[in-house]
Amino acid sequence: MFREVAIAAAIAGAAIGAAPVAAGDPPPGPNQDNLYFDRPARYDSDVPGMSYEAHLAAPCHSWITFTFGRGPGGQPLQCHWIPNQWPPVYTGFWVASPELHGVQEIGMPCPGPQSAAQAPDGRPLLCLGPQGWQPGFFTGSGYWPT
Repeated sequence: MFREVAIAAAIAGAAIGAAPVAAGDPPPGPNQDNLYFDRPARYDSDVPGMSYEAHLAAPCHSWITFTFGRGPGGQPLQCHWIPNQWPPVYTGFWVASPELHGVQEIGMPCPGPQSAAQAPDGRPLLCLGPQGWQPGFFTGSGYWPT
């Protein structure tokens, strides 16, 4: 009796092990855009030098000019270097950015607070109400000019 049960279990295990593996969709490659629902690139408000490989809180290396990127699903991000970090870190980090409004000229009227843009020379711009677009960005301690 025991021998029949052991043989039946061995045959069942072999049948399961030999069954074909169900293959799903292939992983996204360089020419596939099926990773995110909206193809995270090429929005009307995108700026020159934009990174389409950005991820929130991931390291980045361009925090002075051409600082903007898009994260998964098209989230606007900006590369910030955080001073006085301990232990010292020599990279910036992607942080959430206000809504992006393309390339703008310094001092031109802007749509309102919590708006970001890029100057023609690549510096980040922030809308400061009546002052218009000004080079700089907001941090936890306020506005920082660039």
